[in-house]
Amino acid sequence: MKPLGINCMMLLMSLAAALPFPLRAENSVGHSIAPGASTVQTDPNMVPLKLYYSDSRRDNFTTATSEGERDARGAGYRYARVECYLLRSQQADAVPLKLYYSDSRGDNFTTATKEGARDAVASGYRYVRDEGYLYADERPGTVPLKLYYSDARGDNFTTATAEGERNAKAAGYRYVRVEGYAFPGDGGGGGGGSSSLNLSGAWVVTIQSTGDELQGDWTRTDRWEFTGLGGDKWRVRMTVLSSRQDKGGEISGNPVGKSFEEIYTTMNDGGGRFRLIVPDGRGGMTEMSGTYSPSQFSVNYSSGSVQYSYNGRR
Repeated sequence: MKPLGINCMMLLMSLAAALPFPLRAENSVGHSIAPGASTVQTDPNMVPLKLYYSDSRRDNFTTATSEGERDARGAGYRYARVECYLLRSQQADAVPLKLYYSDSRGDNFTTATKEGARDAVASGYRYVRDEGYLYADERPGTVPLKLYYSDARGDNFTTATAEGERNAKAAGYRYVRVEGYAFPGDGGGGGGGSSSLNLSGAWVVTIQSTGDELQGDWTRTDRWEFTGLGGDKWRVRMTVLSSRQDKGGEISGNPVGKSFEEIYTTMNDGGGRFRLIVPDGRGGMTEMSGTYSPSQFSVNYSSGSVQYSYNGRR
């Protein structure tokens, strides 16, 4: 994806469609993880294990990777909640949580045990990828990631929340085993959007770009008006309030007063973190991660050497 273009007028009228993906922080081996959900939810060395569900397939799908989330949304799965938090990379005494898939059953199966991998292969499942890492044995501050199975649906379901266990038992799933131990999630039900993120109304958003050799460094202030469309979708009307050149480069045209609209999707990841999913201008979607509270939000990301930040306040 291209970084912001030279012509500022084109930039302003297609801003929401030109946003590049954010960079994701990487873990370092041996990092000490302090127990407690409030810590792990904001720790860049942890990654949330998210539950998606397909009504048509009757399949529960837990994933902690961007590939998994894209596959889930592409197949029509809906987001349910964060089940727990995994280690982002391998650490001492940690084991991989592996994803397997059955083409015949349409079942996604995540497992971290030798028994699970053996059962998956024996049943014709194919290995897809490692979703993250968790501990084989219980540690302070961790919760068990449990496997349930439905004979009627042919569905493997891994959960670490009380809500997940209640739903599994109510639907006739049987308990199989503990797959490993991870850090507790937010336990909330339902995804982001108007039911869990209060974005409705007007926000003043300051946008800063640094490191662009062509455009230089610049700052812009917008008024963003969010109107809920139901579920997790929003109509966002953006009006440029002010714009200035901070360093080098050249911005052409006068963007002040220009307005445009886009449809955004939000997802609440819990722990004060959320995502904005916006059109990428090529028929696809771009996902940006950041922090949220009822009075402010912040998104930081990069494209090559160019750094961008979005800071909104009511």
